Amino acid sequence: MQLEERSERMESLRAEEYLALDARLSTLKKIFIDKLNQLELQVNKLSENHNTMIEKYNSIGDELDKKVEPLQSLFDVTVSKVNSSQEALKSVIEEGENEIKRMAEGIYNFSKEISQMKDFIRERTIDLEL
Repeated sequence: MQLEERSERMESLRAEEYLALDARLSTLKKIFIDKLNQLELQVNKLSENHNTMIEKYNSIGDELDKKVEPLQSLFDVTVSKVNSSQEALKSVIEEGENEIKRMAEGIYNFSKEISQMKDFIRERTIDLEL
């Protein structure tokens, strides 16, 4: 009889222990599920914030593109005008250089002629003196 009582008591303790473990396991499951749900909410919130930021950055980028586009065309026009002005200035400078070279050559020839005339006059003066 003692053996049966002990056996029943052991069975009863085992059942109580099982119920206690089952209750703890249920509590742990509930805590785990609650934490998992909280984590999921936080991840969803971060994902929404991320998507919002991407949309803002894209809209800012589009806005900048719209504002820069007219400036880019103005810049292109300005660059082409500067290039054409530079080419015109270059051709004017080249023409000026050529003109200066022609004038220098003319002055050199004129100075040669004057020198020749001077020599001729000197020779005539000497001839007249003699």
